Amino acid sequence: MGHLKSARQALELDAYEGNRMAISFCERHGFKIVCSQLDEETSCTEYRMRWASN
Repeated sequence: MGHLKSARQALELDAYEGNRMAISFCERHGFKIVCSQLDEETSCTEYRMRWASN
């Protein structure tokens, strides 16, 4: 994760609401939930998460 963060000013990813381990991992690395949406293929809610260097 550190290598990616050093190469970019911002990163975004999506994680399913039910995947608490992934969400916790991302939050530990400074990502914040910026919105939620319904994944039409799975009918599951997913969170868009973003990290910015500022």
